Amino acid sequence: MLVLVGSGRALGTVWWVRPHTQLTVGRRDTALVIDGDHSVSRRHATVTVISASSKSVEITDAGSKFGVRINDTAMERSSSCTAHPGDRIEFGAQGSVFIVRQCDAAMCVTKMRADAASQTSEQARALGFRLVDDIAEASFVMMPAVAATRTLLRALALGRHIADPGFLNDAADVGPAFHLPDATPDTIEQFVAGLRFLPEPAAPPQAADSPVELDARTLRPDAARRCLFFGHTFIFADGEQLKRMQVMVADAGGRSCALPVGDSCSSDQVRALADGRAKVCLVLPLEPGAAADKIRDAARAACLRPVSESEISLALLVVSTDEHTNPALVGTADAEADAKVRVDSKVEAENNIEVAAALPARSTRRRAAPRISNFWSAMVASEPSATTSSPAPAASDNAGPEPVVRAEDEQLSPPPAAMQQTLGLEHEHEPGPESAPTNMPAAVPESDPEDHEDHAANQGTRDVAPKVTVSLFKAKHTIAMPAYASSAGSANFKRFKKTVHPYQQAIY
Repeated sequence: MLVLVGSGRALGTVWWVRPHTQLTVGRRDTALVIDGDHSVSRRHATVTVISASSKSVEITDAGSKFGVRINDTAMERSSSCTAHPGDRIEFGAQGSVFIVRQCDAAMCVTKMRADAASQTSEQARALGFRLVDDIAEASFVMMPAVAATRTLLRALALGRHIADPGFLNDAADVGPAFHLPDATPDTIEQFVAGLRFLPEPAAPPQAADSPVELDARTLRPDAARRCLFFGHTFIFADGEQLKRMQVMVADAGGRSCALPVGDSCSSDQVRALADGRAKVCLVLPLEPGAAADKIRDAARAACLRPVSESEISLALLVVSTDEHTNPALVGTADAEADAKVRVDSKVEAENNIEVAAALPARSTRRRAAPRISNFWSAMVASEPSATTSSPAPAASDNAGPEPVVRAEDEQLSPPPAAMQQTLGLEHEHEPGPESAPTNMPAAVPESDPEDHEDHAANQGTRDVAPKVTVSLFKAKHTIAMPAYASSAGSANFKRFKKTVHPYQQAIY
């Protein structure tokens, strides 16, 4: 398959030249357009690939004014010349240069009937594909239906495109010219080497007998499959199984070997077969027998889990070895021992449940905060009684004007003798204007010794003495003003005593 890759002024332009197709190069209204170069004629030249097996391009000058150059050699006007892969072709005189490239687009047709395979092969040759029989040499693997077979798994391991026969019809409808915006030499190389000018192949339908569900996402090429089994060593006890699987394992980056002949295999021998690789996979044969028993004994000795042949296929499909082909997924390879461990764990859990059920149930109630003694509760926690009243204290002869008691002060009552002794508030002298009487709450009942017991005793349901509150502030009393000063603004006299007004001078 031949393409012309633009460089210089034509960087980012790619032309796909198909066999038995003649394409015209010009400034406009042609199959291959060179835009922005006024030295290119409207019909400048023609490009032709003579046969499908041809590896050269025939260039014919169409009578252009500035001519065509091949490897800096000018062609004669209206003449023809052959260009091979690697040759440089310049159209005009302003640097529109194209380089001939050959892309290796090989196709392997498999799983088809003879007549359908022959028709598909001819159609592929007409588009420039090279037909091969080995999947390792192919770029595209064409099959009418997909199933989880070794052919498909190997094609996925090699990163090949899986296509259905309709892919060739889609490729025939693609135009010959491509333009890459913001192209660089690296992006152009990836575009050409990856055959990205061809359409994306559609996934073939899934076969009815496929044991695994396959979708388009699973069948896409993935570069991670090429190194999926890197660091893995697959050990086989069956020679036929080793011969069948070693190619597919090697395509995915793994290593295969045979188990040594003998009655048993120790863990040291298994590690020696690994050759320093991280993961050792002992593969079980498809049929039970002596080879399968030998693999199980070797896995038990090395404390590894034997893997099945289907796990290798599933790991390639899902592109992961976390669950499949993971020998360390289970600590021991003996399934019976694993089942016994699970049974013992279940019995132990049931025994724990029975022991927990026999124990007294723990209360879910929140523990109450410890109470303080009734004495201090009576001192600081209760509200004053609204029904008790205290008589006005007797005033001394030189006490001055009679104090006026407010209504809220009348609700307080003097403390009893027991409380006065406790607080040290016994009256040593009669209160005067300098020291106003202190109002105390009603009598506090005598403290019960049981009130000072610990927190557990206080949790019971017994009657508690009534609680009262002691006022810790001295009551304020309003001094009655003389009658002659009541009409002279006496309320403001004390506050504004530094200011003397005329009407106050008349009073005083």
